[in-house]
Amino acid sequence: MREELKPYLDMANGLTEITRQRATEVAKALIAQGMALSAKGGVSDKDVRDVADEVLSSVKENREFLLELVRTEVQKATGAMGFVHTDELDALRRHIERLERQVTTVKAQLAEFATAAEADAPKPKASKKTESKKKTAKASE
Repeated sequence: MREELKPYLDMANGLTEITRQRATEVAKALIAQGMALSAKGGVSDKDVRDVADEVLSSVKENREFLLELVRTEVQKATGAMGFVHTDELDALRRHIERLERQVTTVKAQLAEFATAAEADAPKPKASKKTESKKKTAKASE
């Protein structure tokens, strides 16, 4: 009897891909073996559909559980390796862009300040040493 249940157990555990047709075949085999005989004394198409739907539902739930399990394990592994999540990386990129804009703004303000400071700065007067050097240079010519 265990061999007859193996396809059902494989499907229920999500170990194999299954189509509706294959689930129906397994359900028919189970019902034929007396696993789900109805009180009517026979097997109806509805009984077969119900069992097939139950099998498919179980497979879907198991597949979703397996996907979540794999997703969790991958996240743990990538976290242990030092990888960051996409949302964390995106947040860092946005922060860097904000900082770059601030640096650009500060540079522009500094350039304006430097230009204004140069324009407002008094011109240095020639010192006495400079004037005497000029006179000496003219005299030696």
